Amino acid sequence: MSCQFTHLRTTPWAPTFTWVANTMAAARQINSFHEDHPRRMGITQHMIEAPFRLWPDPDPWFRSIFNQEIQAIHWFVFKDTIFAGAWRNVRVRVGLHVPPAPELVPNLMFQLSEAYHGKIRDIETLKEWYSDFETIHPFDDGNGRVGGIIVASYAHALHPEEGWLAADQ
Repeated sequence: MSCQFTHLRTTPWAPTFTWVANTMAAARQINSFHEDHPRRMGITQHMIEAPFRLWPDPDPWFRSIFNQEIQAIHWFVFKDTIFAGAWRNVRVRVGLHVPPAPELVPNLMFQLSEAYHGKIRDIETLKEWYSDFETIHPFDDGNGRVGGIIVASYAHALHPEEGWLAADQ
């Protein structure tokens, strides 16, 4: 992977993914690693399916991932929290990884959007985007779910015959 934001990683990380048969399996995989599992499985499945309800032909939307989409997905999944849809304003630690300081998040997310604008045309680039997104860790909580929703939706748009790609962590 030739990720754009590897220099921000404080620990090595190589995310893995599994193709699954349907959106429920993808939602289960995405949520299974979280302490509140299975609480957000229904909304996760709904958000994975949302682009296909909104745009019958997903071709126009899967070339880029926009920050407004990312924040909207986060808001829908976490609308019962005080941090729904808002970039992180606290320092966090994810295992041994210490993501960038919160004051850097808005600019880093802008850079992420620019780095991949129009380039999400294959699964490897989508995986690179996911790794960079998780490295920045833009939300207080829910980054894995939001990234997982995006990967599952976009992977299905790229290769519907494969199913949905779900992160394994």
